[in-house]
Amino acid sequence: ARSKFQQVGGAANSYEKAVVHAAVCLIKEKRTDEGVRELESYLNDYVTDSTHDVSQNEVKRARRAEAMGMATFYLGNQAARDKDHDRVIELLSDYAKQYPDQTAYGANALYYVLLAHLEKMDFAGAKATHAEMVDTFPTSTATGSGALKIYKVYADEQEAAEERGDDAAAAVALEGRATYLHIS
Repeated sequence: ARSKFQQVGGAANSYEKAVVHAAVCLIKEKRTDEGVRELESYLNDYVTDSTHDVSQNEVKRARRAEAMGMATFYLGNQAARDKDHDRVIELLSDYAKQYPDQTAYGANALYYVLLAHLEKMDFAGAKATHAEMVDTFPTSTATGSGALKIYKVYADEQEAAEERGDDAAAAVALEGRATYLHIS
């Protein structure tokens, strides 16, 4: 598949998407470092090079936005696989705002951000991310999955509070569980 994407000529409207797809092929072939380098080169070098200006071509401008969104998503996805939580948050926190037309990737991007916050023990960040998911992608399965992850944190908090005899904390955690169970 990679070789087919590489055959797309630079003048084609789909060229930039082909560049990104070719890099993603490397990642899927377990040539992760190469794929990541190509995605970063596309975003940091190709897009910023004035010789590749697309401002006067509406079709290419739209395709660039799609390609940049896809490249950013896959870089964030790889950062999540590498457990580089700070990088996930850096790349994907504003994804839905930067790429509002990328609804297929948007909910999943925010889900990765939510998971990164949970891994960093940033429960407030995870809940804020989930609130954005509910507002932006209310029917996405990723939004429901995010709610379930937060529900599980509340369940663990409730269990710990009950074990130490803290009825007030257990009640708060139970209320949190109910809220997120309803969303999931």
